[in-house]
Amino acid sequence: MYKILFGLTGDTCSNFFVLADNAHDTRGHEYKLYPAFSRLDVHKFFFTQRIIKPWNELPANRMHFASLGAFKTFIRSINNHLCKYTSLHF
Repeated sequence: MYKILFGLTGDTCSNFFVLADNAHDTRGHEYKLYPAFSRLDVHKFFFTQRIIKPWNELPANRMHFASLGAFKTFIRSINNHLCKYTSLHF
């Protein structure tokens, strides 16, 4: 998700989700996401749609998104927070 959001892959994030307007809806970290509109189930249940809720619930701040390495360290430190999502359809 980090790589898609920060352009480290070949795809742009606008193909999968919409960034929240930082002026209003960003209680927590500033990289909140909204799911892109889709009417087909194949897109509704795609990885980038299922991961939005756990991503938005990350207890992160700007420092945690400074680099990929910093983000990976942050994710390892909150592993218990993410364990509740292991039962999702991954």
